[in-house]
Amino acid sequence: MTDFERRIADKGAELNRNLGYLERELDNQRHQQEQADKRRRDDEKRHQQAISRELDKQLQAHREMSRSKFSIDLTTLPDKITVLFLGSNPLDQSALQLDEEARAIDRMVRQAEHRDAINFKTWWATRPQDLLQAINENNPTIVHFSGHGDEHGNLVFQGHQGESRLVTPEAISASLATVSESVDLVFFNACFSETQASLITNHIKAAIGMSDAVDDDVARVFAAQFYSSVGFGRSLQTAFEQARAALLLEGIGQDELPVLMTATEIDPAQIYFVTA
Repeated sequence: MTDFERRIADKGAELNRNLGYLERELDNQRHQQEQADKRRRDDEKRHQQAISRELDKQLQAHREMSRSKFSIDLTTLPDKITVLFLGSNPLDQSALQLDEEARAIDRMVRQAEHRDAINFKTWWATRPQDLLQAINENNPTIVHFSGHGDEHGNLVFQGHQGESRLVTPEAISASLATVSESVDLVFFNACFSETQASLITNHIKAAIGMSDAVDDDVARVFAAQFYSSVGFGRSLQTAFEQARAALLLEGIGQDELPVLMTATEIDPAQIYFVTA
């Protein structure tokens, strides 16, 4: 019995030693895991800081490039710009109040602070072959197209008999690419013209289009306020935002329809058309 009790005591002591070893091993593993987690967190933090520094550098470089290359020096702005209004209202389409739109734009420009700096020209019953002819004759800074557009992004010009003539976004883009040195903005005040605006920015600094069908009132109010803001020396970005706000002020809504697009690295807040 005594020998048996001694052996039990020895096994108990051995078990306690093993438990102590196990606890120390577990503590050691926990400590190693904590150290590994800390190193991982430190590595992630350093990685995030490196990414943040690189993004800051890229953003600063972008800002410097925008200021040095793409922004307009106000002292070099022309004494006068031409806004060329191209109207197309084929006989086989629902009649649009393009004359009211042109009249509203002309009135708002005349009431603007720098009205003498804007020459507003209209070209009616525009046919496809008129596009380059009108631009070459008037040398505009802004080309404004008002008329119909279809769901495929085509613009509706007029034929010789007043019938509809569809012109694809690719054809418009290719045509305007040839005048990219003189035209800074193309304004498509037509239904479903977002595709046109997107393609144009491959060649022109900026474009405005409509993401869906647009009512006469929306087209008229938006355009009139846009050119009014331009006439008060506002930037392209501000003029666009003020034109959208005008739709809300008039209670018309649909302020989400107009879209402003720019070429890569062009900042619309740095683009001005007229100044004092």
